[in-house]
Amino acid sequence: MAATRDRSHLPIDAVIRVSRVAGRDTTSERYHTEDYQRQEVIRAIEERGRELGEIFVERDVSGKTLERDAVKQVMRRFEAGECGGVAVAYLSRFGRSAGQTILAINDLTQKGGQFITADGKFDTTTAHGKAFIGFMAILAEMELDRLSENWETIVGRAIEQGRYIGGAIPTGYLRGEDGKLVPDERVAPILNELFRLRAEDGLSWTQLADWLTAQGVRPNTADMTERKVADRPARAERYGKGGWQRWTRQAVKNLIENPVYMGVVRQAGDPRNVEKGRTRKTYSFRNDGAHEAIVDPLLWEEANTKQVQPGRDNTIAEQTLLRSLCFCHGCGHRMIITGRLNRRTGEREALYYCRRIYSTGECPAPASIIARKLDPYVEQLFLEHIAHLVQAKRIATSDKSRIEELERAVAVARADYDKWEEMSDRLGEKISEDRWLSGLEKRAAKLDAAVEARDRELERQRFADEIVSETLLELWPTLPKDDKRFNLSFAIDRVIVRSANGKRGHSAPPVEARARIFWAGEYDPDETVFVDLEPIDVPAAGR
Repeated sequence: MAATRDRSHLPIDAVIRVSRVAGRDTTSERYHTEDYQRQEVIRAIEERGRELGEIFVERDVSGKTLERDAVKQVMRRFEAGECGGVAVAYLSRFGRSAGQTILAINDLTQKGGQFITADGKFDTTTAHGKAFIGFMAILAEMELDRLSENWETIVGRAIEQGRYIGGAIPTGYLRGEDGKLVPDERVAPILNELFRLRAEDGLSWTQLADWLTAQGVRPNTADMTERKVADRPARAERYGKGGWQRWTRQAVKNLIENPVYMGVVRQAGDPRNVEKGRTRKTYSFRNDGAHEAIVDPLLWEEANTKQVQPGRDNTIAEQTLLRSLCFCHGCGHRMIITGRLNRRTGEREALYYCRRIYSTGECPAPASIIARKLDPYVEQLFLEHIAHLVQAKRIATSDKSRIEELERAVAVARADYDKWEEMSDRLGEKISEDRWLSGLEKRAAKLDAAVEARDRELERQRFADEIVSETLLELWPTLPKDDKRFNLSFAIDRVIVRSANGKRGHSAPPVEARARIFWAGEYDPDETVFVDLEPIDVPAAGR
């Protein structure tokens, strides 16, 4: 037995392991599991009156073995007398092999070291802690074996039998009694023609969406969309019955790209293959003849390789100041930017316009307006508005309580995300992979929204401080367009534009009669109903 030495004065090293990075950007706000483990181990170490040593992070590394770089480095530092033990958030983060884990823990304790798990708060210096950690290590190994064998066996057998184990049934198919997909006799021929129109006639995604809608084909997810809209009375009132009403270009593109229409069933594995800087999924299980195909592989390939139009020139958007700030008065959707030919100058100029057709219906009064008319008008009102606020000293600057409130919202959303992410170790036992991924996406969206709200408030307060110093008004004429666009986005919630009712040129209503500015904090989505905004009042300076 190795000699025991006093290591109570030495720092405790930490091991943080993430078994499934799954192609995520580890530097983004959306990647949180490392932060959570780091916070937990630091808390556990401090509770025991010890100091934190080195932190070793492992990504996309299995815990089946302790022959890992992080563990080796910790043990090397331990043997050299540079640390007094190791801390992890959960026992499974250190290792899932009971034999190796217990041997490593015994080696630490026999040499005077300490092994800490933040979740159970057990200490190997006590007999109870030693017994419990040994028991937990055995359970961890059993859990891994069960998940690895049962889940892969069940999924592999289902795919081999040709059964579809995804979520919503793909449009054009029905689920048979044996779990296999069966073509819908009415919809399947229409989808075959859809593929042909793309492959041979070269129709664009928008044209295909219009055509498919005209055929009366509803996606199998339409009922789910209507249930979501049913909870939003304002939208239902605006569009009558509400819910799904037509195909969008993105929905048709997703349909065309789905190999299920060739008779393929597959189950995604870890998306760790990266090609040309983009994450690509790998599929652990695939059956190319699982069910009857609606299109043959050659037609599917031609439809997916067809290049209908070259990419658009996005430089037209750089002419504008109000990108993402303009909304249509008729439907409330954000207006997009396109280019149009100015017959007088012969040059293309930017135009804000409503797309008119959306999955939830058609806009009753689509608006459009030339950027060279709207941008100077809003810019002038912005400068007058800022000057008025500075003079009246009504600008709100640093608000520590507001930032703390948003930080708490971020922390709650992050904790919910991290808790759900940790359930990846229980796939197949308590939760399916599809449900786990769906839940992870929803929680990531909530966390992104919370982070965005916090960051935007920080930027708003910095923006307000700059306004109070009166430097913005002085520098405005010399600012690049990007900086002007950035500042406008913090001063304005949105600009609502009303339709000109088909009038153009000198007969069209002036811009001040068609545009309404909502300054920061003025717009309330729960109270503002677009159809009730008529007539639009001319915005006054400082309003």
